[in-house]
Amino acid sequence: MKDATLAIGRMGDMGKLGTLAWLHLRELGGFRQLLQTAAETTATPAAAADHVVEALARVYRIGIKLATMYVSALATPALAPGLTPWWPRLDGNYLVVVDANVGRVIDALRPRGVGTYAARAAWFRHHAAAIDLRRFHRSWPRTSPRLVQQAVYAFRSRSNRAAAGDSCSGTRACHAGTPTLCPFPH
Repeated sequence: MKDATLAIGRMGDMGKLGTLAWLHLRELGGFRQLLQTAAETTATPAAAADHVVEALARVYRIGIKLATMYVSALATPALAPGLTPWWPRLDGNYLVVVDANVGRVIDALRPRGVGTYAARAAWFRHHAAAIDLRRFHRSWPRTSPRLVQQAVYAFRSRSNRAAAGDSCSGTRACHAGTPTLCPFPH
């Protein structure tokens, strides 16, 4: 990481992050111990994922968003089939990464409410749970707020929708009632 940040002239404290993360995790017994403790001290694999997120979020400059991204990438099979080594001990399906894009969607769909990371994630998780994902793909879990979040990314991405041949991306008219979150002008 240090070499990469030096190459682009953005050193700051980025060169220290790898060392700080290693020292923090060493205090917890390393990744293996952290994963084992999470699995043994929590009631469900989803709670184990939350436990690991909380531990990683305590690392300087990592925080809840990056920790959630990291854990969900390694524990949500529908995102990367065959590439999730922490699954099934940790279940990342219920995690929600609240970045600026997801925050805008939540704020547009929920015009009132607390604007904290936790409140937005809880709102999204609650509403995503109502979607039975098995209707779309039989190997997917019944519910996965993290996978629904990927659908939000795809919907909000002009390039993804254009590549999929979305009618809004071309010269054809958009469907009536297209949500205001559509990235194409109406």
